[in-house]
Amino acid sequence: MPPKGKRSFHKYTENALNDALNAIRRGDISILGASKKYGVPRATLQDKLSGRAPEGPRKMGPPTILTTAEEEHLKKWCLDLAKCGFPIKIDELLNTVQKILNEDKRVTPFKDSRPGRKWFNAFLRRHPDLSIRESEGITKGRAIVTEETIRKWFSDLKTFLEEQNATDILEDPSRIFNGDETSFSMCPKTGKVLAPKGYRNVYSIQKGNEKETVTVLLVFSANGKTVNPMVVFPFKRVPKDVVNSLPETWFLGKSETGWMISDVFFEYIANCVHKWLEENQVPRPVLLFVDGHKSHMTMELSEFCENNKIILYALPPNTTHIMQPADVSVFKPLKSEWKNTLREWQNKTENINKVLSKCTFCPLLHSVLSAIDLEDTIKNGFRKCGLYPFNPENVDYTKCVRNNLERMTNRSDANNGLHLMDFDKAIQVINLISSRLNSRGIDANIVVEEIESLKNSEGEQDIELLANVTVQPSSCIVNKDWILEKETRLRSSSPLNENNAPILTFCSSPTTSRNVELSLKPTKDSPKSSVTSALIRNVLSPVNLSKPGNLYKRAYIL
Repeated sequence: MPPKGKRSFHKYTENALNDALNAIRRGDISILGASKKYGVPRATLQDKLSGRAPEGPRKMGPPTILTTAEEEHLKKWCLDLAKCGFPIKIDELLNTVQKILNEDKRVTPFKDSRPGRKWFNAFLRRHPDLSIRESEGITKGRAIVTEETIRKWFSDLKTFLEEQNATDILEDPSRIFNGDETSFSMCPKTGKVLAPKGYRNVYSIQKGNEKETVTVLLVFSANGKTVNPMVVFPFKRVPKDVVNSLPETWFLGKSETGWMISDVFFEYIANCVHKWLEENQVPRPVLLFVDGHKSHMTMELSEFCENNKIILYALPPNTTHIMQPADVSVFKPLKSEWKNTLREWQNKTENINKVLSKCTFCPLLHSVLSAIDLEDTIKNGFRKCGLYPFNPENVDYTKCVRNNLERMTNRSDANNGLHLMDFDKAIQVINLISSRLNSRGIDANIVVEEIESLKNSEGEQDIELLANVTVQPSSCIVNKDWILEKETRLRSSSPLNENNAPILTFCSSPTTSRNVELSLKPTKDSPKSSVTSALIRNVLSPVNLSKPGNLYKRAYIL
């Protein structure tokens, strides 16, 4: 029941009302039965049938600020972007509405023409196919990426293209694109250099600010072509010298920070990519893969792409290192060539005291792009990402950190946790930072004692695995010279080294008295029945006993 003093209106949809009226008029059901079946009040049905209430869309309250067509357009925009991997946030929707109202100079009851939560809730009620959903939380970026997420993305992409009747795009590499912005350093780090051995202070004079970068937007096609790039400078008004330095076919963008923003990205798609597609007579529609940056999902851009048959599709969140050809294959060799070219430019006699400026940046980058052949590199990038040929199996799923961590955890659980060497490493680290721990009120000695105690308990478990196992000399022949000295019974009381590993003694031939001690430590998942042959074989594999005088004191199985 609604709260006292409040009335609930229209808990049924327009379609339910029409279905109920049609069923009654066909004689399929009574008014009371239709009321119960379709959830429409009986009085409402009687009023509609008798003519006391006109049929047609319900109109209650004041007219909406946006027209029905405008709201339908907004709804379609939200749904389309969500399907393409760009779900719209509430603030982004309200900002878009504000922009529409300001452009039309429409009189509204909203402060600064920006609707609030009340309007948003009413908008959702008018469009029930939209809902507020909780997106999957992303923690520490790429660490949450899973193989299942990527495979589902491939499935969703294929379904989306089927709905658009555009699956033929996947067979044509000239219609598949990937675009991304990257930064080029104006003063790259020197890297490794030659210096006197033992000389501690090796410096390199930096010609400029090593943190200064320039953003460049590049788009590549799956057949190895590169679209004319855009360079984004941090200017409000671009100096004439910078404009004149830009190659004729390149595009210039500007923003206060020098980073990519929505207006700059729209200009590039509308004035560069679209023009390039026309000049190269690329069949439409085309598919452009981009990351989920907010500059890629404005309503203005969506309308332009829809009208010009450019399908913008977002790659899965935090997977550019796995799924984006530009990051996987192209940018690394390109930036390496950029660093080499910049160093050559700096080492020229006429440039000894010069710093790379924004006026000289574009010509130098143009020479890099002209000199380097990226066609095969670009094709390999699309292939490695499974985008062309369209094949999810080509993706390198070993880069999915979360899956790797799960496999490691499962393997660690199967082995009951830690190995003895892990405790030794932990003790070394504690000793290294003991002064820092003590300054924070933590007694490092107590921590070490606890680790030692836990290590000893782990060692006892290892020895129990070897209890009552007999190692025969015949099973431990290294080569014709080195054999096990005598039959050895491994028990909990067997001789141990400092790592709690039992010791086996090998001797050379009977004509010599030289021998060598090898420490044998089992893997925890080795069954007792097979521990002898398996572990002896493993412990000897890295040990070379054939060289005279090369006597290895210990070998470990970790």
